[in-house]
Amino acid sequence: MTIMTRFKHIYEDLRGISAVEFALIAPVLIAVYLSSVELSFMLMADRRMTSTAATMADLVSRETDIDNCDVSDIFLASKTIIQPEDPTLADMRISSIENDGGSFSVVWSVVNTGASWGTRSSTTDLSLTAEMVPDNQTAVVAEISYPYSSVFGFLGGGTLTDTFVIRPRRTTSIAYTTGSTC
Repeated sequence: MTIMTRFKHIYEDLRGISAVEFALIAPVLIAVYLSSVELSFMLMADRRMTSTAATMADLVSRETDIDNCDVSDIFLASKTIIQPEDPTLADMRISSIENDGGSFSVVWSVVNTGASWGTRSSTTDLSLTAEMVPDNQTAVVAEISYPYSSVFGFLGGGTLTDTFVIRPRRTTSIAYTTGSTC
């Protein structure tokens, strides 16, 4: 048998073509599948952060005044919403913002224990409008930040953040009392 004849037999032999095609396509299909699973995990974590910020703001907006114990309970309840993500990694902040004739200012601000950021002292990084906080009224601003780490490493990671603004329901301003013991 000549070399040309051997090459012709190899070229015409189709017995292993399916295995070769599968070997070429399988890594791509596995990567697409794992990326879609990872994307769904990230979207679920983002929805949890949105739900947590909305819940924090809603719980505060129902009150006429709150104290350290109330805020502690709200942060504790918020940590249960975050699970199964690690709630100790979440930074949460609740603030009361006042609109004094078009000028927004912070009335009070509290953060969860262990938060890497401090209490809010200005509103420059918030996109507030007079529709959100009418003149001479206040709004509750709940913020959350969570360092998301990728499960499989395809999407990398990043920080999931959310801010929720809501007006008080039963009063124009919610008073915050410090110094109370739980």
